[in-house]
Amino acid sequence: MIRSGLPLVLLIATACVSPSASPSPPIAAPSATPAAETATPSPQTPEPAATATATPAPTATRTPLALPPVSASCLAARNVSVLALAKPIGADGVVGLFDARDAHNPKVLCALAIPGGRFVSATEIEYTRGTTASTQIVRRDLMTGGEQVIRPPGEVPSGFGGLAYAWGRDGKTLVYLASVDPIPASGCPCPGNSIHLVSGGTERVLGYFGEIPGRGFSAHGGDQVTALFSPSGSKFVAVDTISGSAQIAEAKSLRVYSFDGRPLLETNGTLPVWVGETLLFRGCRFENPACVKRWDGGSVTTVLSAVQWDDPVISVGTQLVAFSRWDGGCLGCVVLYDAGANTTTNLGTLRSRPMWASRTVIWWSEEERCDYPSCLAPAPTVPTDRMYAYDVNSGSEKLLPFSFAYDVWPRG
Repeated sequence: MIRSGLPLVLLIATACVSPSASPSPPIAAPSATPAAETATPSPQTPEPAATATATPAPTATRTPLALPPVSASCLAARNVSVLALAKPIGADGVVGLFDARDAHNPKVLCALAIPGGRFVSATEIEYTRGTTASTQIVRRDLMTGGEQVIRPPGEVPSGFGGLAYAWGRDGKTLVYLASVDPIPASGCPCPGNSIHLVSGGTERVLGYFGEIPGRGFSAHGGDQVTALFSPSGSKFVAVDTISGSAQIAEAKSLRVYSFDGRPLLETNGTLPVWVGETLLFRGCRFENPACVKRWDGGSVTTVLSAVQWDDPVISVGTQLVAFSRWDGGCLGCVVLYDAGANTTTNLGTLRSRPMWASRTVIWWSEEERCDYPSCLAPAPTVPTDRMYAYDVNSGSEKLLPFSFAYDVWPRG
């Protein structure tokens, strides 16, 4: 699982407040008409059961992790079958490359001076690098340390909070979300993101999400900018809850397209995850209660009512989705959803941001309680710098040597 989309802290840091800029004219979407949302509540909408929960471990003292010297390459990763990119405890400005064959006890191999990143393969990673007025997609060979700026697009204008993008299964088709112009220093309203598809040596703009208004943000409000291909690569979903959010309840913030750019769905949604070729996402936005919806190519239906999820992640090749829950049922829980059986199990309290490290181990963050005014409502908890490895079979957890995980290869 890749940590994708925009973290809330970044959104807050770049929130627009000035009305001085004028938006660019909207870019026309393809003429084909996408499927309309016809949400039908599922007859079975289970509440997460409070069973098999992990007992929060005592707060642990964090000792900075001893790291090897920073390097561009990492020959120690050669022939290591499971790797992870994560932020080591006590390290600033570097990312650790870990041997994660033992998901309960990963070992640091190398220290890389990069701002996060994701795996392309067991020997390649990539990350985004901002310049004055644009963003680059940079790919690094872990064996040689050599880097190249990937084209197309190579460099694109920086959209809201940076560049959200996804590669197709062929490794050549690229979807990215970006604005026509960078956000002006004077703030917003300003031009929002468009959906760009690069395929077969050509680039097309599929649609425009709308202008970025001046507005605030709230914890666990579901704001996200991301793009994700389905496992087969036959379609992709693009989400932007920031652009076009002046009329936030009516905004078509979630859009699905076929591989060749045909629109398939437009609806108000966020935080999607592919379960096979079926899309699950947070719906019922700005309604009480919230819900989780499902789209499998036809109409949109509700599969979980009264559930507001964050950070949904799929265990690759299964129908198991782990997610953070933030609603009246539980503020700060990690829940396991079996999409095949339509059942849920609460795995742990005061936990968040799950990531599958293997088929049986989830890495997640610790949350600690925080009262107003130290924390802004509705955020009664905040993540700490402690991450744990949770064993799905035994229900046990173990402290990890990093404070945030970016990606695992192969993906769990």
